[in-house]
Amino acid sequence: MHARIFGFFLIAAAATAQAQTPPPGPAASPPPSPQESTVLAVADANFVKQALRDGLAEVELGRLAAEKASNPAVREFAQHMVADHSKANGELAELAQQMNLQPAPAANPEQAKLREQLEQLTGDAFDRAYMESQVKEHLKAVQLFERHSSAGGDKNIRAFAAAKLPVLQQHLEQAKRVAGVVGKQARATVRSTIAA
Repeated sequence: MHARIFGFFLIAAAATAQAQTPPPGPAASPPPSPQESTVLAVADANFVKQALRDGLAEVELGRLAAEKASNPAVREFAQHMVADHSKANGELAELAQQMNLQPAPAANPEQAKLREQLEQLTGDAFDRAYMESQVKEHLKAVQLFERHSSAGGDKNIRAFAAAKLPVLQQHLEQAKRVAGVVGKQARATVRSTIAA
């Protein structure tokens, strides 16, 4: 009789253990290897540094354009860039601080050259050159943020990139629109000068 009771308890214990075992599901992805983690961390750091440097250049060029632009649409666009990029730069600087990253202190050589070129221009020539640069720079920014919003390693940086991507896409469309207006006005000016 004791054997029957003992057997009953063994069967009951086995059934209870089986009921508590979760059903097999899809295997969780393994954590990244140390090498993969290092690559992701480097990619995150590079993204933060590049995005900060580009954002600071946007603010700097926007301030220049707000002062020098002859076209009100260009001036308004520039002021909008200063406001939006200043806000994003502040958020990104906080992320950089959390990651113990030193942001890139200055514009890269291409950005410095662009600023020098723009400083030499006035009137319609300035407006056209600034807006052309904004289309080009925002296209690069959209590509950078698209890549990092899906492939970044740090979830906070990925979230930042994903949140700012629609804003950058909107900036790109605005830049194209304003560049088109500036281009049409320049062509009209050339035609009227030729006709006179």
